[in-house]
Amino acid sequence: MMRWDWTVPRQTVRAVLDPTQPLDERLRVKLRAHAAVLVPIVKARPHACGVEDVALAVKVLTEALYGYTDLPMVAMAQNVRLLLDAVDPGGGVP
Repeated sequence: MMRWDWTVPRQTVRAVLDPTQPLDERLRVKLRAHAAVLVPIVKARPHACGVEDVALAVKVLTEALYGYTDLPMVAMAQNVRLLLDAVDPGGGVP
């Protein structure tokens, strides 16, 4: 089984959720890229999407990716973290 390296997305999520760090607008671009990769992966795993909060994260991020909503960075990071945990349960962000 191939193991993906989710270090970079988790570092981005950690940076956004760290209240001591100033929010850099470039992080929004990174979060959108992570969401664009993660949403189809999680959609392809029905057992992951069956969890209510993960399904909601997929819905919210899909809407954001298609431009229906403009999520604040913290909300986007929280949703990306949920999807990261769905595809890599052992690598939670502290």
